[in-house]
Amino acid sequence: MAERLVVLGASVSALVAADTVASRGREVELVLPAGPIGSGFLPIEAVGRQLDVGPRIIELGYDELIADPPSLSEYRPGTHGHRPFLASIDALVRGLAGDDLEEIVPPAIWRRGRRARDFVLGGDLADLPDLLDEGEQEAIANEASAAARALGPAGLLTSDLSMVSLADASRQNHGPTFHHEFIGALAAKILPGGADQVVAELRRKIWLPLFWPETLSAACGVGSLTYRPARPMHTVRGGGMGELVRRLLARVRDHDGIEVAERGRVNEITEDGAGTLISFAAGPPVEARDVVVAVGPQESFRLAGFTGPFDRAWGNFVWLDVELSATEPDFSTCFVVDGEVPVLRVTTSNADDRPGWRTYVVELTAAVTPDAAFQVASHWLHALGVVADGASVLPVHAIAGPSFTLPTFVNRQRFAEGRSHLSAADLPADVIGAEVFGADSFNEQVVQGLAAAERWT
Repeated sequence: MAERLVVLGASVSALVAADTVASRGREVELVLPAGPIGSGFLPIEAVGRQLDVGPRIIELGYDELIADPPSLSEYRPGTHGHRPFLASIDALVRGLAGDDLEEIVPPAIWRRGRRARDFVLGGDLADLPDLLDEGEQEAIANEASAAARALGPAGLLTSDLSMVSLADASRQNHGPTFHHEFIGALAAKILPGGADQVVAELRRKIWLPLFWPETLSAACGVGSLTYRPARPMHTVRGGGMGELVRRLLARVRDHDGIEVAERGRVNEITEDGAGTLISFAAGPPVEARDVVVAVGPQESFRLAGFTGPFDRAWGNFVWLDVELSATEPDFSTCFVVDGEVPVLRVTTSNADDRPGWRTYVVELTAAVTPDAAFQVASHWLHALGVVADGASVLPVHAIAGPSFTLPTFVNRQRFAEGRSHLSAADLPADVIGAEVFGADSFNEQVVQGLAAAERWT
């Protein structure tokens, strides 16, 4: 029998790798270093509750499902590298969720007192005219038509977007009106500098889309809208995506072929004769011949001697309880476009299922101060029509602080520096999850774990 495989990390990719290797008969030691488990996909625990941090949506399709994925040896990490392997992701998710997997109520988008089906996450522009006045619809149609004539029906979307800002790509593909009123307006709520700072290739890291100019013009009445994306989005009944991660962790802990050890922060990974020695801030070192390191890019870079800071988004989250009878249950997430409204998004939290109540998480802009957060969030739940007039809204919890790593040109350069240090360090292990900037979505991490398991079984 092969020697045990040591998997170091508490990320989704680490859990998937350990689970898959053990299911194939090889013994695994999963070492959980200090820090959160599940790559941030678990809800936070506060005031005796489980609270989702924004939307936690399980994506199992992008227009079509490739029934027979290629060999995992062909996987190349990237923001969309997982897409050929959606059938494998689907199988893992359904195996964990079972009958509790359910499609979410479709997302929505709100602008100037009007609410329509969302196109930020779902990509379907059919209801865009519901958010526009007649002059705006005509302007967008004309500008997108001009872009399609100048650049072709797909605009820039068939070219390399790695060196183009989201602002430039959006202006060229969509025209100034749609960019200013939608893409630019939302980006300005997420990060300083707005869409000018974002790498167009990494736009989905802040949830924002780019559309074919031909599709945008058709949505606004020039020709017929023939592209209607099918992107099924799911959650797990009674616990959301956090429940999925909890079930994966429980399966790992319960597996007879996996020994789970908890250690402090990783200090060093070095060669030790024919094997590898992993030392920790607390607890004894771990020795092994075969090691998979799945601790996340910044931790991997630190182990290689690079500690350069990454700019992060500012998260400003407020959770509120509303009696179920006083809510509008017709969306799962609602993006708020208007620049003057200090709300980016309102989401139904699935992590804490309490009969008779609905918990909302309201993401406020950074300008809202902590002492005003509950009042502002409560006001806008009413103003956006999420809860009925006069309904009581109960504060639950609020936090503000650094959030996810921003997909900016500056951060990408810092990632490249970290990656250079990691290559030079040549750690004696299979380091996963630190190959490409921005390749850290749930789906990417699942495939990273599956691909690592393929290499070690």
